[in-house]
Amino acid sequence: MARPAAEQTADHLFKAGETWLKLSLAEGRSVFSNQIIWTPDNIQALDTWFSNNLDAGEGDFFEKLEVQLSECDAEVKKLAAEILWLMLLCPKNISAGKKRESILRVWAWSGDELPADHTLLSDETLAGIGNAGTSFNTNRWRELAYCVELFKRTFQLSATERLQLFGDYNQLAAWLGQIPESERRQFRHMLLYLLHPDQIERIFSSGERKTIVSIFTGKPLRVVNKLTAAEVDAQIREIRQAKEAEFGTEKLDFYQPPLKELWKDQTTKSWLFAWNPKNWDWETLPKDIAQTREGKPVVMKWRCANQAASPGDRAWLIRLGEEPRGIMATGNVVSEPYEAEHYDVQKADQGEACLYVDIELTAIRDVFKDPFITMRELGTITIDQQQWSPQSSGIEIRSRSAALLDELWQRKPLKATEKVSTTQRQRIVAEPTNKILYGPPGTGKTFTLNKLKERYIVKQASISHEQWLSEQLKPVNWFDVVFMCLYDLGKSAKVKEIEGHPFFIQKAKAVGRRQHLKAQIWATLQSHTVDTSTSVKYKNRVAPLVFDKDTDSRWALAGNWQDDCEDLISQTKILKEGAPNQADQIHYAFVTFHQAYSYEDFVEGIRPVQDAETDQVAYRVEPCSGQLIPDSILRFSSAATGEMPPLNA
Repeated sequence: MARPAAEQTADHLFKAGETWLKLSLAEGRSVFSNQIIWTPDNIQALDTWFSNNLDAGEGDFFEKLEVQLSECDAEVKKLAAEILWLMLLCPKNISAGKKRESILRVWAWSGDELPADHTLLSDETLAGIGNAGTSFNTNRWRELAYCVELFKRTFQLSATERLQLFGDYNQLAAWLGQIPESERRQFRHMLLYLLHPDQIERIFSSGERKTIVSIFTGKPLRVVNKLTAAEVDAQIREIRQAKEAEFGTEKLDFYQPPLKELWKDQTTKSWLFAWNPKNWDWETLPKDIAQTREGKPVVMKWRCANQAASPGDRAWLIRLGEEPRGIMATGNVVSEPYEAEHYDVQKADQGEACLYVDIELTAIRDVFKDPFITMRELGTITIDQQQWSPQSSGIEIRSRSAALLDELWQRKPLKATEKVSTTQRQRIVAEPTNKILYGPPGTGKTFTLNKLKERYIVKQASISHEQWLSEQLKPVNWFDVVFMCLYDLGKSAKVKEIEGHPFFIQKAKAVGRRQHLKAQIWATLQSHTVDTSTSVKYKNRVAPLVFDKDTDSRWALAGNWQDDCEDLISQTKILKEGAPNQADQIHYAFVTFHQAYSYEDFVEGIRPVQDAETDQVAYRVEPCSGQLIPDSILRFSSAATGEMPPLNA
């Protein structure tokens, strides 16, 4: 099942598709005025005056289209508006307001007025369901020309034949393959999804469709690029079926966890963040430099001009404004972009906000005595005409430039005496976190294991409520904590109230978080805001969508929060009741692996690999497909912190 359960606007979208199918496709009627406008003659007029009369001169898409259709009848112009409406139903990365404006603009060329409050122009109907690729906007004229050709062929069929064709997914997919440009046009995928959402995914970018197939099947992208659109559909369907069996649910979506992390988050971007000492005095810089040299990263809130930054992306920090200038630090983005109080105090007092991300700097150089990348050296990276003196902080570094930048950085190592601190040396010779016990029966494995277990049992009669609360909340993610705080505060509160809630305070203490706490709350609330919100413009939202904000910046529970977060409501009540009678605290857990796991799942070795193009078998050294762990392992945590170590050897 491909239809996403989390999308609240999906029903409006599919109803719009059904309306078009019954009125326009079957009877030739307009979805807006009930006039007969979907006719072979009107479609032929679009073909003549638009497709065969393309304008390569000055002006944007709409300015050129208006000139091209100036000689056409009013019905032809209305048809162009309705085809545009159909084209814009699925894209989610074009706002409903912009879609509505475009459709009304084209319709107005007919001389008639289309009510802006028409049901099929509502925000819900035009909200979209998935992101269109960049070329959908830049090459909109190509998409429109493709639609004209598609419908020209469609209306050569009888009404019965049209309904039969468009009502059968397999027939329609095969038939679309005969339309010129069908392999390259995104509307092909949108039309199939609009009419058959249970048969095809809401993936409209051809590049992302092929990337998914390449990553999940292991086939080289050059091989996947040779597949037809229908063959890519089939491959994605097989991938879905395999993942449904693996995860035990049909409620999977390639743009939501857990599938999203398996393909989309593997492609990281690089971002250039700017620091101007004239504008901000980095008082903790000496301390932060020393901290990174000890192998301890520094997490900071930083201004970001781009909402496309994602956790895991590479972060580069450039010093500007005064000499010495150049790249002085690197690390990673560790949060989604979020709104917080403006860094300018006066603007903050006026209620203005700006966009930030949290970046984790793993290496910071002292530009007065350490090697760093100078502006002169950056000037040698010209492959993408990259801007190295940005006017704002948080601009994207193109992939080729990023690779050259990283190469330059690798040539700037610290002196050997500076790279490894005493703390790091102690860490290197410390006892391994994980142990593997092996040997035949009777050699003392169980005896040794029981001795180890004793070290991770804390005997105590009782603990304080704060300590118990901290232990309960440490493994809980920030969304859960923010939701429970908001629920306990009467389902409505301001960010400051959430920050002062005992749940949030103990969570922050448990994970050692002292800075940017408000920013964490803002980021969590915005990324889980309902799609219908009129006060939050944040784009990269993730389910569950259960928050909304009013004009007074007061947040409240919204949408299907009771159903989506039923378990958190119960957990809130448990946390409010407090700690039960305390028994011994156990700081270990067993994980047992099924005997179906093979040796190769855990050990690197030579694997036979068949080349997809030549069918020849080659033998390559491949990493283990899982973690290096035995059939049954015991995970220990710190008796003091309760933190579980990672599963690695």
